[in-house]
Amino acid sequence: MSVSAYLSAIRLKVIEVSRPSRRDRRRLQGKNDVLDAEQAARLVLSGQATAIPKSTDGAVEMRRIIKVARDTAVKAQTQVLVSLKAMLVTADTDLRALLEPLSTPQLVAACAQLEVDQLDTPAAAMRYALIAMANRWLQLLQEIEAHTQHLTTLTREAASELVQAYGIGPDTAAEMLITFGDNSNPCAFRSSIC
Repeated sequence: MSVSAYLSAIRLKVIEVSRPSRRDRRRLQGKNDVLDAEQAARLVLSGQATAIPKSTDGAVEMRRIIKVARDTAVKAQTQVLVSLKAMLVTADTDLRALLEPLSTPQLVAACAQLEVDQLDTPAAAMRYALIAMANRWLQLLQEIEAHTQHLTTLTREAASELVQAYGIGPDTAAEMLITFGDNSNPCAFRSSIC
């Protein structure tokens, strides 16, 4: 549990203060924790710092967690496809001629349907690797679709009007909710968008 979460749990008011600008730090003797703490206290006491830290135990945190899982799966899927296409460059001429012109879904499907009896030649090892990578890409696709479905459901529950706004899908709406946080009404900014 973070210090902020602990202090909030025991019902102390917590104010979040942005770190000092680097320019001011250099001008005022560099990094100094005592000076930083004093500056933070002055900002709070003067009323210039009023931000309440985002909670990490609400509905928005659920969306953030699922979005992180989805984003990492998308990144992994992209890396698999890049590696598959890079490996295809060194494949034998016949296999390369068969697979290179295909679109991504067709390429993955074709690689997943390749067959290998024994790993006794470089060509057999190539087919084996292409099969494995295509299957990994397909597994990641299923994972991404599951994450997307959960994220869409959770986001529609919190801000259905926002999701329905022109040009804003569930992923963008989830990102906006995550940025906004659980501390206030997450739909308070809808009127400016819708």
